[in-house]
Amino acid sequence: MFRGCVTFGEHIAEDSFLLGQAVDEAASVAESTEGAFIWLTPKAQALLRGYDQYRLTTSSAMLRKQPPNDAIAAVNAIIEMQERFESQSVYPDETRKNRIWWRKLNEQQQQKVAAEILWELTMAQRRDQIIADYPMEMKGGGHLLADVVNPLIHIQPAKYGEWIERMLSGFGDAPLDVLIKKQNTARFLNTASKISKESVSEAMTAREAARSRLAKATGILF
Repeated sequence: MFRGCVTFGEHIAEDSFLLGQAVDEAASVAESTEGAFIWLTPKAQALLRGYDQYRLTTSSAMLRKQPPNDAIAAVNAIIEMQERFESQSVYPDETRKNRIWWRKLNEQQQQKVAAEILWELTMAQRRDQIIADYPMEMKGGGHLLADVVNPLIHIQPAKYGEWIERMLSGFGDAPLDVLIKKQNTARFLNTASKISKESVSEAMTAREAARSRLAKATGILF
């Protein structure tokens, strides 16, 4: 576990070297927390929330209006990416199941549902990549309500306890400032665990409902 922050702005990247205003801003606040938090600066927070609003409104509506062949190409690109990174997914068997179903469809069936699949993928994104408005403990006392990156996002819920224990094992119980960071981090991870379990459950319910609709539209079961 480590501390850091995410921001947005102009920068220059050369191999492993990063220079620029955004880098300076991130470096100036990255270690200002009393715990292992990777958080979004107010600028990054505003941009991400604005994007999420756009995704759920304008972008999702545009996806449904895509020409069928363009939508098929987009779904194929997503399928290929998922296949490439299948081992890193939370539920690889489920992504494999989706891929097998898609490749059973003929061109006419794919044209019928491709845009709808893109819309479903957009609307069904989990809400726990970021733990929003978390009261993050700061050096010098006090809390900052911040959007914090969730380190459990790519872990199966059944393994949360094991992973949290491993994450916290990097801290000692002395000196006192390390113990405080450990307790603050544990509090955050327990909050993230609860939110993620709820989000995964919601995502699984939405996935099954979407599969039912797509199977009905194509006549091909998952």
